[in-house]
Amino acid sequence: MRYIFIIIFSVFSAQLKAQDNNLSKLKLDFELAIVNSDEALIKTLAKQLKPNYSKYKLIYYKELLNSLPSKSVLITNGKDDTFPIIITQVINGINPTVDVISLNLLNKYPKYVEDTFSKYNVSSSFDKTSSVIYLTRILQQSKAKTFIASTVNPSVYTKHSKHLFLVGLSLEYKSMHQYKKLQEFYKASDFLIDLVPYLTTEKMLFSNYLAPLLTYYKLNQEGNGEKDKRLKPIIEALANYFGKTIPVTKIIKSYTK
Repeated sequence: MRYIFIIIFSVFSAQLKAQDNNLSKLKLDFELAIVNSDEALIKTLAKQLKPNYSKYKLIYYKELLNSLPSKSVLITNGKDDTFPIIITQVINGINPTVDVISLNLLNKYPKYVEDTFSKYNVSSSFDKTSSVIYLTRILQQSKAKTFIASTVNPSVYTKHSKHLFLVGLSLEYKSMHQYKKLQEFYKASDFLIDLVPYLTTEKMLFSNYLAPLLTYYKLNQEGNGEKDKRLKPIIEALANYFGKTIPVTKIIKSYTK
């Protein structure tokens, strides 16, 4: 009986390893298709990759894309945020004119750097390179309206903080209408309270909703627009669900007059 168990376990382990290898190859092929701007291959591989992302993760990135103006630029980090965003664009047709630029791909592929920077008339001549340097060039030299996804590590854009405004699930460079955009974001977030009980592995991802809602609450407290009595309870309910009650309570207290 013991040997039967060992054989079954070995077969199962081999199957899992094969699945992991297939997924890794699929992701690499998708990455290269993006780098080479092969639209037909991107669409083909996106269909194959989509089942590997939960519907809730895709909902998150759908909401992010819907909040951006057409023909804008969205700066992302690596595979975890870049891939589901592009899948949502090419498979679901959500805001396909938004140009997604991955900092991770900029760090890996010189061709991606040259093609991306050439598209936006940004200098691609570097003495040294890093995510911070790439981002700085894009923000300062590109004329496109540029956003940074909330999933990007803040350390990458710290030096630009005074010019970045949280407008939802992204930060906008030199935004002129932060309050209005946060108001629209808040109104579009009604679905979240009903959705959160079904979230599992996506809890951390969806906790990104707290920062813009808190920012909107702060602006409301400062007299920007009419105060919404539902806002605070919604934030507190989400904070409780995401396990962030203590820090959020402190923030709300500091904002409340």
